Amino acid sequence: MINFGSFFIFRIKNPTTFALAGLEFKREERLKSKKMLQALFNGGNSFVSYPLRVVWAYIPAEEMPASPYPAQLAVAVSKRHVKTAVARNSIKRRIREAYRLHKPEFYQKLQQFNGPIGIMLMYVGKELLPFEDIEAGVLKMIRKFPGDRPRQHPTNGNPDRTP
Repeated sequence: MINFGSFFIFRIKNPTTFALAGLEFKREERLKSKKMLQALFNGGNSFVSYPLRVVWAYIPAEEMPASPYPAQLAVAVSKRHVKTAVARNSIKRRIREAYRLHKPEFYQKLQQFNGPIGIMLMYVGKELLPFEDIEAGVLKMIRKFPGDRPRQHPTNGNPDRTP
């Protein structure tokens, strides 16, 4: 512990022990499968929640092993709109942080779905926006989810159809 007047700085060996329950963004929650990302763009649903475009789809059971998380997330920022890597990485960090902070509300909304979903949040703004604007876009995404007309889950639509 270091004393700076009325402030104390504690040296923490494992900083994750102080994370609030449920507010982490773990590796298992990240969408990394090329196959699933391709499926998102081929047959996913989408809507805009400025400054984000949200693309989502159900994840087949064979794609996602048993996981306690109802959603997997990927974040993308276009090189065409945001030229420097520093700005792109900053935007991605802000999007992930806003999602992480509001994830419990989103997971509560996902309880109505039968299976896990994959989500891609794509930044459509032209310039670097402050965290508050990105957070407002994430909150709007949670309110609007699942969009206007979501496609049926492969096993929920026609009972004769097999996934």
